[in-house]
Amino acid sequence: MENKGEITRTRVSKAIDLLSDDIQSSKEDFALITDIILLISQREYMSAIRAVYILEDAKKIIPHITELRLL
Repeated sequence: MENKGEITRTRVSKAIDLLSDDIQSSKEDFALITDIILLISQREYMSAIRAVYILEDAKKIIPHITELRLL
């Protein structure tokens, strides 16, 4: 039996490979990108379009946070 999330992890890895020239993040951040996508995909009934909307909203919110640290 395959580990939960392994298919998604493989798909993200393939997408990163295909888009690596267009991705602004450094290679060290690719694992973080994968973790973010895995976190979003854990939700039941999550569509790719809904995930994009969530990430777009996060992109709007992040600049208003003074510090990105878990406190």
